[in-house]
Amino acid sequence: MGPWSNGKPNYGYIYNRLERKLEIDEEKAKAVKLAFQMTIDGIGADNIAVKLNKLGYRTNNGKFFHGQRIVRMIRSEIYKGWIVANRLKGRNKTNGKIRPQDQWIVVKDAVKPCIIDEDTWDKANKAGHLIK
Repeated sequence: MGPWSNGKPNYGYIYNRLERKLEIDEEKAKAVKLAFQMTIDGIGADNIAVKLNKLGYRTNNGKFFHGQRIVRMIRSEIYKGWIVANRLKGRNKTNGKIRPQDQWIVVKDAVKPCIIDEDTWDKANKAGHLIK
């Protein structure tokens, strides 16, 4: 159905409790778009984190960005508007196991408007240089 039920929203989104959906935080969305564009341009995740920190952006918890956070951002389907559920068997990646992809529940266009278009997301995720 698409209503947000996954806890704290990803960076760049705000949860609207009344409508039970995500809305774009325009200021943070600029950082997300910049991270995706720099990834496409061949800049590594650690360097992207340094750039965002220098520009004054901070995570939702007010901390500095680091490379792994950028990698998770680029890999997250929520930025192209998809919600993926049933990916893990168990509570988390440490104690659980990733299910086969045919068992995942994927809701496309669940988040509208999305921060990144699908083409941009695909280009950034095909870039093999994320960790540098």
